[in-house]
Amino acid sequence: MGVNLVTRVRNFAISNQTFGPNDHDVQDGCVTPGSHRIMRFDFLSYNAGNSDLVIGSPASRPDLFVWSAGHGHYHLRDFNEFLLFNAQGGLATIGYKQAFCAIDIEPIGPNAANARFANCNTDQGISAGWADVYNSSLPCQYIVIDNLPDGDYTLQSTTNSKHAVQEECFGDNTEWTGLHIAGNTVTEITPPWIPEDRIGFNRANLSVAQFGGRWKVVEGDHWMIDTGGGKAEADRILDVIKHYNLASMCFVGRPSCGDVKPMMYWLTDTGAAPTDSMPGEDCIPFDPNNLAVVEVGGRWKIAEGAHWLLDFGPGHGNAVAALHFIRKHKFNEMCFVGRPDPSMTYFKHRRGGLGRFEFMDPRVLQAAIDPPRWRRQQLQVLAEREMVIDLSAHAVGECDDPLEKAGIRIVRADKQAFKARISEQHGIRGVHLHGEYELILPRAVDQVDVLLAHFGRPPKIVAHEGRKEAVTVMAADRPRQVELLRLLGRGLDRISIDAPDDASLVQLAFPGHTRDGRDVSGADAAAKKKDVSSS
Repeated sequence: MGVNLVTRVRNFAISNQTFGPNDHDVQDGCVTPGSHRIMRFDFLSYNAGNSDLVIGSPASRPDLFVWSAGHGHYHLRDFNEFLLFNAQGGLATIGYKQAFCAIDIEPIGPNAANARFANCNTDQGISAGWADVYNSSLPCQYIVIDNLPDGDYTLQSTTNSKHAVQEECFGDNTEWTGLHIAGNTVTEITPPWIPEDRIGFNRANLSVAQFGGRWKVVEGDHWMIDTGGGKAEADRILDVIKHYNLASMCFVGRPSCGDVKPMMYWLTDTGAAPTDSMPGEDCIPFDPNNLAVVEVGGRWKIAEGAHWLLDFGPGHGNAVAALHFIRKHKFNEMCFVGRPDPSMTYFKHRRGGLGRFEFMDPRVLQAAIDPPRWRRQQLQVLAEREMVIDLSAHAVGECDDPLEKAGIRIVRADKQAFKARISEQHGIRGVHLHGEYELILPRAVDQVDVLLAHFGRPPKIVAHEGRKEAVTVMAADRPRQVELLRLLGRGLDRISIDAPDDASLVQLAFPGHTRDGRDVSGADAAAKKKDVSSS
């Protein structure tokens, strides 16, 4: 993949601060003298590629670098850009371009070796798997929000915004973060607005033409889609466009990079999702309310439970944007022309109820191109073999306890009554946890799979066999991702969760059979539980 810089932001806080004319922040042009309301946050430029970004000495590239009095070293000029938009898409503050020193600060990727770059004045760069981190406490690491009214906002953060250094991919350099601001309190929310990459066209001018042996859908002398050697595929695309009165071709995450393809979707003359259907369509239904942004093996995906629809590689921002537009346009079907490796993907809003689909194994993500005939088999296997409680499928807010409905009782360590509340942070939805809890299972089992996400310090999970602690696991110290924690034992009947900061219980699954195939329901389970309790 080469070099690939992606953006991460975190740790937002608002404060009031007074700056004097001799302060370095003023000298660097970040703020004017006087008292200001500012919003601070950490900014990370993460090299998610497999090659080191080598920039070298600032002395050899005076066109790229500027001296920072506030930081006492050289910065890449206008390297990062921050824009704050209101919920209607209006620019809420003056755009700010931040200079940046690029060195290895925080290892993130599994390919992170020893740090290579450590001196801003003599040798700048970011090694593969490493991120440069500008901590929120540093000079100029903020945006000024004087007189900004309370409300919901979207912060758009872009690293290498002017393409000052060469990368393999530029389409995943931007992150969108939703923020609710009330006075000097700021909390992260789902972004209320994200700019749309929309290309309009005149449907009457479209045709199918061949160039250099390849068939394309063209508008005049401008080609839109290349179907290779398949004229029938190009004809089908033109039929789809005309049938649904499509007038805009839209993308998330352009251009393609390696095995990461952008999301492609289409809108009608009125800017709405296509509806209805046409004969011979290859479509997969989904429920947009059950979708979430999840990280699997360092790749960000849009997933419905165990089933992923879109894969954006290391581009978390693109995954957030894709989910935003799916929900904005009320898409609930994903359709293809030319699978596998389709040349056209389009999303539709199909009116009427859709069946709710569960998939075979909530720990294994299956591709969106799974043959539809698998669904019935997967449903049957799931019903026979395990209980899956998908908490991400519920609406945000207080709800009837879905765990209690499944026979699982939750007890808080502080003895307060547990009230189930579904929360959503960073596109991850589940039962909100903060504190110590004990989940009492309806029967003893040999395996419990806990799908958990946390947004601060990692939680600790303990599985109990009667009065004994059978297994203890700690969640990985990587917030904002869904993690599977598999608990194995003999006769597990209680699960303790200690969440020192906000966490979401996304899914809970336990089989109706033991690992060696013996049924543990009914009397067998009771006997096993009695044996464990008396040991």
